[in-house]
Amino acid sequence: MNSSRLSNKKVDGIGCGRVAVPRLEIEHLSLEKLIERAITQEHRDVLQKLDEKNFSIESITSTAREGFHVTLNVTLKGEVDPREISQILNDLAPKWKAMSKKKKRAEVKS
Repeated sequence: MNSSRLSNKKVDGIGCGRVAVPRLEIEHLSLEKLIERAITQEHRDVLQKLDEKNFSIESITSTAREGFHVTLNVTLKGEVDPREISQILNDLAPKWKAMSKKKKRAEVKS
């Protein structure tokens, strides 16, 4: 069964969203491969915005509950005001909502 598994991300303890990902595509991946995938696919938007705002990543770790979710925990270097992270999420929210609606419309058509 290739059900979806949630891929979550947290930046400095702030939840930054989750995406449904086919379970068989990510459950076997090493941390390095999960990070590569996050950067190029599911969590690209947030990670790009962090880079644009000159935040430096100190570390990325992952936690998982087999068959349910994988969470990437991103820790930033230095003191980061949580409001700055929230602003990034607010800036991205309209794009994510539009993408979600587009995906739902495509699912209804098929």
